Amino acid sequence: MRARAAATDPILAQQLGELADARRRRAELLLTPVAQDATTRDRRGAELKVLDATIAKRDRELADALPVVARRDRLGAATPADLQ
Repeated sequence: MRARAAATDPILAQQLGELADARRRRAELLLTPVAQDATTRDRRGAELKVLDATIAKRDRELADALPVVARRDRLGAATPADLQ
């Protein structure tokens, strides 16, 4: 029921979009060869830190709004022993 309501919530839709954009940008940076230039490497590292923080923030916000996201995160972090 909450997931259906979330689909029409513009704030949640914006958060989901920002999360997808941040993940996509982080993937692009991680797949791009590391530059030899120290300044470029430092900028890349700083951008990765910002993206990681954004992704963590959006994940927390979505977990609070959508129980299925929180469950997915718990299952993703579980060890084999936790799942028995």
